[in-house]
Formats: sequence, structure tokens, C-alpha cells
Amino acid sequence: MNPNEIADKIEQILTEMFADSQVLQPRATEYSILHNPQKHPAWFIALFFETEEQLQIGLKQGNCYKLYMYLTDAMAQDETFNDLETHIRFESDNRPTDTTSYDRLLEKYLTAIASASLVPKENETSKVCNSCGHDFNKHQLLGEIREGMDVPTEGWIICPEEGCNCFMTWSANYKGDGNMNE
Repeated sequence: MNPNEIADKIEQILTEMFADSQVLQPRATEYSILHNPQKHPAWFIALFFETEEQLQIGLKQGNCYKLYMYLTDAMAQDETFNDLETHIRFESDNRPTDTTSYDRLLEKYLTAIASASLVPKENETSKVCNSCGHDFNKHQLLGEIREGMDVPTEGWIICPEEGCNCFMTWSANYKGDGNMNE
């Protein structure tokens, strides 16, 4: 499949996601699809919140997690995405509107991927987040408790540093059904 067809499929999923996520407040209002195969094979989907404050609320409340899960679930349903490397990122303000701002955002993401692949030294005592560079031990694991469960089995991780939009997901496979009363 050629890159334009892939981009069209991503846009179709994003259109459905935006329509289905109208109830989320705050929510992402714009998106950009970044891909430059000469620099990296990955496809980046950037979702933009209107302000930094709205983005931070969206991260803390789980709205970003809901958007992330929507996109990953929808892409998992389509074999087009089986062998594609995709990354979903969250930003504030407006999407890039010119080549320079587009390239700057793509370079930001490629730098993050490169730093994430760096292996920490054995004698390092502090854990540094490969995504944002802040102390990973201060990151917050958040999740929603599903009906019939005592603890969450999946969720998101955010950095507590002001203005940081670091976002990751987590999951756990508890014995049984996740009910800790057994």
C-alpha cells in the first residue's frame, strides 16, 4: 500500500475518533500525520489540544488515554497497520502549518525515539524517563477501575513536571479476574 493510501486510512480513523469523542472535555481538536521515510519508517499521529492547560487536564483525567486506546484499537482492526510502526503523541496549540514547523515536530519525535533506545549505564542510580528526560520514579501511574474489579488492570503514565506531556500506557495481568478479594 502506498503512503497516500495509508495516510487516508489513518485520516478515516481520526475522523471517526473525533466524531465519537465529542463528549470528552477537554479533547483534542486537531491532528497531524507525520511521516518521512527518508528519515524514519515510523508514522506519527499528533493530537493537538487547544491549550497547554487543556492538554494537562486531558492527560490527568484520562482523555488522552481514551483517544490513544481508540486509535490503537481501530488500527489493530485493520491489517494495513500490522507491520507499520506508529506512534501517537499529544501536543498543545495548533498543528504545524508549514514545512519548517512540520519538520521541527518530526525531529522532536525522532529525537525522543533515539533517546528511548539508549541503554542506561549499569551504575546509574536514578531512573531517567527515556521519553521526557525527567525522573521516571516520580511519574504517575493512573487507571480506571472497571466494574467488578478492585484495582485497575491497565492505564496510563504521565510525568508530573509542569508543562511535560510525556504519555505512556501500562497493563497488568493479575491472576484470576483482577479481584483482590479472592
